Amino acid sequence: MKGKAIYKNGDGLYKEFYPDGSLRSEGFIKDEKSDSLWKNYYKSGNLKSKGKYAEGAKEGKWTYFYENGTISGEGDYINNLNHGKWVYYHPNGQVSAEGAEREGKKEGYWKLYFEDGGLKGEGVYDAGSGEYKEFYESGKLKLKGAVVDGKSEGKWKYFYESGEKEGEANFQNGKGEYIGYYRNGDKKMIGVIEDGVKVGTWELYNHNGDLAGYYKPIYEDYEPLLRTAKNKNALSEEGPQYTKPDYRYKSKGSSYFKSRNNDFPTLILQINPFNMLFGDLQVSLEHNIQQRIGYELLYHTFRNPFFANSLNLRAGDNFFEGYGFSFRQRFYHKDTKLGMPYFGHSISYTNVNRFKYYEDETQNDVVSAEMNTQGIRYGLLVGSRILQNLNDNGFTFDINLGINFNYYFFGEVKNEGQRNQIFDDTINQPFIVQPIVGLSFGYVFKLKNVKTLNP
Repeated sequence: MKGKAIYKNGDGLYKEFYPDGSLRSEGFIKDEKSDSLWKNYYKSGNLKSKGKYAEGAKEGKWTYFYENGTISGEGDYINNLNHGKWVYYHPNGQVSAEGAEREGKKEGYWKLYFEDGGLKGEGVYDAGSGEYKEFYESGKLKLKGAVVDGKSEGKWKYFYESGEKEGEANFQNGKGEYIGYYRNGDKKMIGVIEDGVKVGTWELYNHNGDLAGYYKPIYEDYEPLLRTAKNKNALSEEGPQYTKPDYRYKSKGSSYFKSRNNDFPTLILQINPFNMLFGDLQVSLEHNIQQRIGYELLYHTFRNPFFANSLNLRAGDNFFEGYGFSFRQRFYHKDTKLGMPYFGHSISYTNVNRFKYYEDETQNDVVSAEMNTQGIRYGLLVGSRILQNLNDNGFTFDINLGINFNYYFFGEVKNEGQRNQIFDDTINQPFIVQPIVGLSFGYVFKLKNVKTLNP
């Protein structure tokens, strides 16, 4: 059902629904035009926006919400055009932008903020035209240029945080050619920017001026993604292109499972020798899509003491050996100075033979008792992966901490001596919680070529 109306002489209550039947919007109709208070909803049922109409046009104060209920923006309309003070917010409640508008065009002093409240950008406008500056979180100038009727116009300059020129562009009605530079001034890239986003196919250059290849920016979730190739024809025109609006709502849904056009898949072979101290040597192979998700298969060799000769064990010694398998899923975040942080979980199967050695008085000799244990476990972990090269082959170091929940099944006890109930302390604790401590070293093998240019 799309819409439902209760009319009388062209007036009445109107409701519109999503295809699944949930309410999408509701309000009043007068003379067959939207009138009075209207409300719009997310599919979840949470309020998306509310405000008034007059003769089919937005009028007065409107308020917009994120799906979690926090305000995303608020301001006034006159005859369907933004008019007066408008304030926009980050999801954490901090102001993201604020300023005045007159008949749908920016007027006076506008300020943009980072999520921590620091100044991100500022501009002074007259009927949508003025000068705009944007800054790094450190306060250093990032870019500056003129805006005419809401669109970039004339020469714009871009800077590295250290102050060197990063690029320049000449705009006409929001569209212009951008030339990017290495820190030493050598040409780095050429392409077109339109309405704030990179469009078309861009050229990449080496420091010596030779053409290095091409890349095509694709925007997903309002994040620029790069598709690279040495041959310009290899870059298809297919794929979504988004323009950058004045104010953007964040895309919903988890990005971990969404494939991206610049996904960089790798295979990571690694070993965890640290856990040999606890009788568990781990060797693993991970299929990793960097800065998104990883699937890891681990093989465990259990032995404790790891380098002990079971023939030399004495009365009072305990010994175990066996094997196990684990499947681990990691959810990665963007690479930082401290590596690529992640959280994850795992499921495991273990098969271990446990031995206890004791002196049997009847035989006057050291004998052993043996019991097989099979276990299943579920683990939760957090960690960080450090890469030698983000987009190439190279060494990797992984550190993680977490907790395992173990449940064991016990086999028959085989006892060479006469001591009974020798494994009771183990059998009486089938459920055990253990810490996860991981320090792994490995090597990354890339599965496709990705070209990157360092500044």
